[in-house]
Amino acid sequence: MRIAILSDGRPGHYNQSLGIAKIISEERDTAVTIIESKLKLNSFRSVLRLYQRSLIKNFITKNAQKIIDLYEIKFINEYDLIISSGGDVAYLSASLSKVFNIKNIHIGSVRHINLKSYDLHITLEKNEDSPNNLVTELPPTKYTPVNDGIKKNKILFLIGGDGAGYSYSLDDWNSFIKNVEELKEELHISPIIVTSRRTSPAHEEYIYDKTIDFADNLSIWQHKKDKSNYDLDYLFNNIDGIYVTEDSGMMTTESISSGLPVCTIYPNSSRPNAAFEKQLKKYESMELIIRKSFYSKFKSLSNNMNSSAKVNEIKERLKNNIYGHLSI
Repeated sequence: MRIAILSDGRPGHYNQSLGIAKIISEERDTAVTIIESKLKLNSFRSVLRLYQRSLIKNFITKNAQKIIDLYEIKFINEYDLIISSGGDVAYLSASLSKVFNIKNIHIGSVRHINLKSYDLHITLEKNEDSPNNLVTELPPTKYTPVNDGIKKNKILFLIGGDGAGYSYSLDDWNSFIKNVEELKEELHISPIIVTSRRTSPAHEEYIYDKTIDFADNLSIWQHKKDKSNYDLDYLFNNIDGIYVTEDSGMMTTESISSGLPVCTIYPNSSRPNAAFEKQLKKYESMELIIRKSFYSKFKSLSNNMNSSAKVNEIKERLKNNIYGHLSI
């Protein structure tokens, strides 16, 4: 099976699409091609988005071709399946599918289009307007559960920053650092600290200065010139558990996908929107995560929740449903 992944350049969306491709490859021989979806006139992006929306209202083949012509892509009819994720490529995916008569899978919510334009539409919540809707408990990712059972004596701390209703202060980070240091001393573990693009450079510098003497050398500092490559696969295979800030839904689901015990942590100013809060509570009720404030004591993370088995069950259900919907 020849699969084309439409990429909008966002790692989270790409990882979701790749996750679906990996699931399909478990039962089929696949060849995956990544197609970057770059607009020819990117400086007019907002205007072109509205233009695409107007074309979608009368979604005939001619208008689908007009949408394709807005992008700098070379696409020929050599693929069996198109996979896409994110709103920026939703219309392009539907257009390529229509013009070239290729099945397509889109991940995530889409507006202003007849959802029958997708042979399979994967979401976290049921969409009654989507005739080919497939609901999954956990967004797909490229990561699979770690199962070697060997104690590593290392804990991963994935750090985000302001956004999604979360706001961080130096007091928050000071409490976080105190918790990490106490956890290190009590459990004799080595903390791996990984910041992200969302982490404020000033806050990263503060965390770095306070933890450099005891943070593991696998730590990654996003804003440092000497930063390492961000390889979560490698990190997941060298740790016993994960603490992840709640501001990133993608970091949270990627952490869960590792099958390792996961604790989401949040600062004093935490006001996630209703949909995100519902998602976190669902993961909590499924015992895929535990949640803690920066100001509560961090504790040992044990895998008595059997996260690995639960993640594998979710992925197996998703795989069976994909095969069933698409008859591939």
